Amino acid sequence: MLKNILSVALVAILLSVPSLFAKDIQKLNLSGNIECNSCKNKIEKALTGANGVEKAKVDLKKQSIKVEYDKDVISQEQVITLVNNAESGVNAVVATKDATKKAKTADAKACCKKEGKSCCKEGGDKPCHGSEKK
Repeated sequence: MLKNILSVALVAILLSVPSLFAKDIQKLNLSGNIECNSCKNKIEKALTGANGVEKAKVDLKKQSIKVEYDKDVISQEQVITLVNNAESGVNAVVATKDATKKAKTADAKACCKKEGKSCCKEGGDKPCHGSEKK
């Protein structure tokens, strides 16, 4: 009888252990004035190098950033700050219809496309400087 009680208790403990180490992964969709591969690479590097960020994907066509992060390690505000401080000139905001419109029309201060670099001019098929494979 005591053996059965201990077995049940052991199973209960073992079943609860994974929940102690479970990550609380959140998904965050951001929008911003992302204009080129150089900006994209800077943002992805800043995010994927951060503790607590599980995945980060920048979509140039949609000018969006999808981030999966562990909210017990990093906050939504910290994720946004990482993007905005990635030396890309991007002003990222949580993606809503109105916010996306504002972010896309905002000026990108440091984006090479805004600086008029030849690799980023409209219709160009080359990747922006800093993103070429070596």
